[in-house]
Amino acid sequence: MDRIASLRQAGFRRQVGFVGTPMPPTVNRKYDLVQVQRTAGAWTTLSPEEFARIPLNERVQYILEKKVRFIADGSEISSFQALRED
Repeated sequence: MDRIASLRQAGFRRQVGFVGTPMPPTVNRKYDLVQVQRTAGAWTTLSPEEFARIPLNERVQYILEKKVRFIADGSEISSFQALRED
């Protein structure tokens, strides 16, 4: 069995580009919850960890289309505030 076949058998699979790339783990997140609008008028509330499991291309699309809200201490903050690194 070649190396690629053995890796696939072990559960590894190739990811192309940024699809499925998780957010880097950060201890100091600036938000507590994330709300995502996946369908018209329906908002889903996610933890930061759940939001991080969404593939990167989808997260970026939600942000660019303004279909995401970041909540910190009960108030909405901007995507810029939520995602910037100090």
